[in-house]
Amino acid sequence: LSLPAFAIAGSRESDHAPQPYKYIGKELDHTHGLNWYDHGARHYAPVTGRWNTMDPMCEKYYGTSPYASCGDDPVNYTDITGDTIDMKQVLILDKIYNTNVNDKINTDLSFLTGLTISTSPNGVMTYAKDNEGHPIINSVESSSAIAREQIIKLINGGNISITFSMEKNSATPHDGNWINLGFSQITSFIKNSNNVDSRTLGWGMTFLHETFHTSAGGAFKDLSIPFQTGDVVDRMNAIRQELNTVGLNMGNRESYPSISIGGINYIPFDKSSARHLKDGDVPLRNK
Repeated sequence: LSLPAFAIAGSRESDHAPQPYKYIGKELDHTHGLNWYDHGARHYAPVTGRWNTMDPMCEKYYGTSPYASCGDDPVNYTDITGDTIDMKQVLILDKIYNTNVNDKINTDLSFLTGLTISTSPNGVMTYAKDNEGHPIINSVESSSAIAREQIIKLINGGNISITFSMEKNSATPHDGNWINLGFSQITSFIKNSNNVDSRTLGWGMTFLHETFHTSAGGAFKDLSIPFQTGDVVDRMNAIRQELNTVGLNMGNRESYPSISIGGINYIPFDKSSARHLKDGDVPLRNK
């Protein structure tokens, strides 16, 4: 048996130190002399450099081997437990750029879902639970049940990695398992919102929009035809309608692609704005 160079992090069976957490902080399990690393969702055998069982989420990713990890790209992606929303890269970039994207996402998602969303020190997104393990919902009447269901589903078994970039726009490969959020783009959405709640395309709503593109979130698509929406926007509009019924003004997105008038891009969030844009006119703005 010859092992490739990446079959690293051996079990070191002669090491009897009481500290069980070894390679990348995972517990070395000596049960029955197997000496496997416990990654939560499954065990890793360091002697062979292989997972000993299939990914429990493998039926969501038919294009990837069930014995792969991190979407078969462990160099660029991390999978802390095998079934989670991984915010580690966001925490790292927040320190590099002196931003607070992680807090902005958690604040918005908590508002939208009625949950208490937080990120653990090792980058796992979580929500507060009661003593029986049920989610604590702080405001059923003023939050979205659709948004709450989506976030709970993904936190409990999403296997998604989140990052952000300062200049690039938000994007998610169709049927993929990672999300890139565009810092400048989302900041511009918030700043330039008019006649509508600025959170309608803020950090939380953009985060939710992108999750619907992921494999775990449904692998839905947008329509790039002006004044058309598509499956993802339709689901986001359903969230907006739930929030509108409790007194918020989230609008209703009338076009997935933006519409350019005079070199400025507009996204209509009501039928009046869409009508002005169809006529080649700039939508009315509040003073």
